[in-house]
Amino acid sequence: MNAKRGTFAGFKRRLGKIKVTRGRFYLIGFVILFFGYVAGSSGFVAQIRLWQEGRQLQKAIELEQKKKKWMQKEAESLTNDRNRIKREAQKEHSLGEPDEIIVHVQ
Repeated sequence: MNAKRGTFAGFKRRLGKIKVTRGRFYLIGFVILFFGYVAGSSGFVAQIRLWQEGRQLQKAIELEQKKKKWMQKEAESLTNDRNRIKREAQKEHSLGEPDEIIVHVQ
C-alpha cells in the first residue's frame, strides 16, 4: 500500500510545490495556444507546407502546358509539312529515295 501511495503522493507533492499565479496561468495558456497555432493541423507550419506544395503544383502545370504546346506544334508539323512526313516515314520504316541503298547492320 505504501508503494502505491508513494508514487502518487510524490507526484502530488511536486505539483503542490508549483505556485500557479494568474500570470503563469496566462503564460501557460498562451504557450498552449501558440503551439496549437504553429504546429496544429491547420497551423502556421501546415499553411506554409500547403503554400509550397501549391507552388510546386503550379510549376508542374506550367511545364505540362509547355509540353502540350510543343506536342501540338509537332502534330501540326507532322500533318501539314510534306517534307517532314517524308523524313519521318523514311526514318520509321527504313524507306529511302528511289536511288538509295539502305543497309541494316545488326
